[in-house]
Amino acid sequence: WESLLHWQDVLVWRNQIYNVVINAFSNIEHVGAQLHQLGYRDKAWSVNRLGAVATTHGCTDTCLYVLNNLYGYGAMEVQEAFVKIREQARAYLDRPTELQAGLNLLNTTNLDYFQTHHQAEVFRLKGMFLAQLDDADGAHTAFSTALCMWKQCPEAWVGWASHCNKLYETASAMQAQQVQQATAQGLPAPAPPPHMLH
Repeated sequence: WESLLHWQDVLVWRNQIYNVVINAFSNIEHVGAQLHQLGYRDKAWSVNRLGAVATTHGCTDTCLYVLNNLYGYGAMEVQEAFVKIREQARAYLDRPTELQAGLNLLNTTNLDYFQTHHQAEVFRLKGMFLAQLDDADGAHTAFSTALCMWKQCPEAWVGWASHCNKLYETASAMQAQQVQQATAQGLPAPAPPPHMLH
């Protein structure tokens, strides 16, 4: 990847050009409906792309600042709104102290406007947050909901499997510790939990 400064220079310049285009075609009475929308989608794409690049470079503060402040308009196409939410969530996932803020972002998102596969992605991201917040049942529910909505979501399958594997490893380590303590005390080892027998 190019450095974040390179991306910033290019995409902030594009952002300024789109502002000029948007302002030039802002009066819908004097221009057609197609020209009125000129610049909005490309500006949203540029802002979202800069946010994604910032997250890729580990600059989550920059990502959140860019996504929350650079677009500057109240309305955005549904596809670009979804990308913005996904990039914000990805940034929050990399900030352990702000996991609850990221989960709140997803919980307050109105899913009615999104396509089914976008809704499934939002539930997958909820599962990721809940897993990191140690809410195992909530994570299972979120991953399951994502896959019920869109079975072809490989990220949801991988996320759910990773979550289940983490739970298994935690349970195995606890079971091993209990056996070791029981052996040291001369007591019979505890039976493994029912879910470990399968």
